[in-house]
Amino acid sequence: LGQLANSFNSMLADLSASQAELERNRLRFHDFAESSSDWLWETDQNSRFVYVSSGVVETLGLAAEEFVGRTLEELFPRDDTGEIMARLNCQGDSGYYPFKELESVITLPDGSRRYLRMNGMPVLEGGVIRGYRGTSRDVSKAKQDEERLVVLSNQDQLTGLANRRRFLIDLAHEIRHAQSRGRSGMLMLIDLDHLKMVNDTAGHAVGDELIVQISGVLSRLSRNEDLVARLSGDEFAIAFPDMSVEQVKAKAQVVLDSIAECRPLHKGRPLNVSASIGLVPFPESGGDAVELLAKADTAMYAAKDAGRNRAKFYVEGDLARERMGTQLAWKTRIVEALENDLFELVYQPIAAVVDGDVHHFETLVRMRDRDGGSLMPGNFIPTAEQFGLIGRVDRAILVKALRQLAALPAELNTIGISINLSGLSVGDDEVLHLIESELERTGIDPKRITFEVTETAACEHMAKAVDFIARVRQLGCCISLDDFGVGFSSFSYLKNLHVDTLKIDGSFIRDITKNRDDQLFVKALVDVARGMGIRTIAEFVESAEVFEMLRRLGVDYVQGYYIGRPGRKLSKIKMAHSSGPHEEERRAVN
Repeated sequence: LGQLANSFNSMLADLSASQAELERNRLRFHDFAESSSDWLWETDQNSRFVYVSSGVVETLGLAAEEFVGRTLEELFPRDDTGEIMARLNCQGDSGYYPFKELESVITLPDGSRRYLRMNGMPVLEGGVIRGYRGTSRDVSKAKQDEERLVVLSNQDQLTGLANRRRFLIDLAHEIRHAQSRGRSGMLMLIDLDHLKMVNDTAGHAVGDELIVQISGVLSRLSRNEDLVARLSGDEFAIAFPDMSVEQVKAKAQVVLDSIAECRPLHKGRPLNVSASIGLVPFPESGGDAVELLAKADTAMYAAKDAGRNRAKFYVEGDLARERMGTQLAWKTRIVEALENDLFELVYQPIAAVVDGDVHHFETLVRMRDRDGGSLMPGNFIPTAEQFGLIGRVDRAILVKALRQLAALPAELNTIGISINLSGLSVGDDEVLHLIESELERTGIDPKRITFEVTETAACEHMAKAVDFIARVRQLGCCISLDDFGVGFSSFSYLKNLHVDTLKIDGSFIRDITKNRDDQLFVKALVDVARGMGIRTIAEFVESAEVFEMLRRLGVDYVQGYYIGRPGRKLSKIKMAHSSGPHEEERRAVN
């Protein structure tokens, strides 16, 4: 009897401990369910909810009790929930599998739409499926951000028109469509005459207003099926499907007349505006969108040479007689430069504001001309980007810069350089492998190397940029976000990109001593960057007054002619307090 009593007491103790453990697990599950940003759910064999955690209230604004006893299809009858309902169905003969990241769009009672991302596991009892349980998350904000990034990467921010990237994609589609139907279309390239004069005379605000006004004119003059885009600062394009030569001639004249009527006022007096137009038919003149645009560019320059304010057709065979600055001619020259090692590097010093020390230089590229001269990047980089050669140019510059850095004497082993990478190189595995191999080959300390990526390139390809930046930093190199402020202009992107430095675009620096808005922007940027542990660099610093203003605003580093001009040698120097250059010379170098 004593042994039986002890055994009974032991069983009671085990049962009590088991009940206590069950209660702890119940409380643990409850705490997890209540604190999670996801909401938890479970369905029965008929796909009806039997449990929903209270997190659904914060996520969707619906009480958990509203879900119990109903299916997702019954809760949101206006929406297509067929895919998720098929997964939750336990009545068929097919196998039952877990599912992950399954997205569904639902409409709430107030009319707002939400994106849900659901994960589920089958609930089995004795080998029989009894339903599903899993988690759901509201990913509407992420979806909105993705959609906004898509819009930003395809749209000109000033006018709302398609940008060059989007236009080339759509033009390629129209060319293929015309080829398949045996029809002909027309490409019109419109370049404003003397927009720089308007900006210099009346200011950039008036110039921007003119750009917006002309974009409206072009949109009104186009048909629904036409493609309208702003390709660059003063350059627009329209693709006209199913349009004849005579029709596009008449349309070009209407465009010229309408642009001439756009006369912005400066000090009460109207400024004259005109344009030059290049025309090229497709697909007769080519099936490649980039090449077609280059031919329209050639025709447009022919219109400028003929006196401006007119339209010219591209004539096959005239290309060789056009100026060497046209894109197709430059394409040949770029290939020659790559094959014959004609790219040269110069280095512009970047100084620390606190003491004026220079131990870091930006790598700038020049191309040797046939007559022995040196060509600025503005002559060949845009063409290299358009014809897909920029990746080869990037890799050639990268190799040359790292090997020149490795060749410096031992006493200069603290000098660092920054190397610009184009948008196409961001996320390119070949570029990453090249960086790794050159670091191993040269033995350079990776901390001496910074790669500069433009803000626009990083944000257009956010996922690739985040991965690329992480991998470059794992190698020990640094990352600088270039031209900050002229692209997507949002501090929120900095949380994802994890860069080491921000280079403030020169458009905010040139007139900072006179422009209060520029001062406020730079101050805000410096404060946010400093709070995130990011250093700041200001470019186009060309006077003592600008330098002093940036020092007061807290900028960490400065670059420009006040600091030093680009040169072929790397050395430890102090900041050179030279006077700023003339405007034309400054633009040519930078």
